[in-house]
Amino acid sequence: MGAPGPSTCNFCSGARHYIRECEVVNEYIRSGKCKRSPDGKVVLASGAMVLHGIMGAWLHDRVDEWHQLNPRQMAVQMLFEVMASATVPPNDAAGQSTCSCPAKHVDQPSGMTPLGIYALA
Repeated sequence: MGAPGPSTCNFCSGARHYIRECEVVNEYIRSGKCKRSPDGKVVLASGAMVLHGIMGAWLHDRVDEWHQLNPRQMAVQMLFEVMASATVPPNDAAGQSTCSCPAKHVDQPSGMTPLGIYALA
């Protein structure tokens, strides 16, 4: 492996573009193998940097090797991202839900009617 040229991509080793314009990076992102961090770096889907101890000449080689060593990590991360992007019901926007059905306290006698609606915290 030689040193990258003046316009060599550090991800795919392609000429005439840099990693920020790399279509191979975009394919890896779409497949869930990696993503861009808030500062634009290519990181694993979990947000972690690819360790330098992972073997590979170019970053895509190291990402592939990481996934070879950790085969179930991509699917798990994608599940968390789907769950995180799920919409929150309007009643639960503040992290609290209300129960619209009458509730009964454990120590309330069976003949008594419930007193009202209870908020769950």
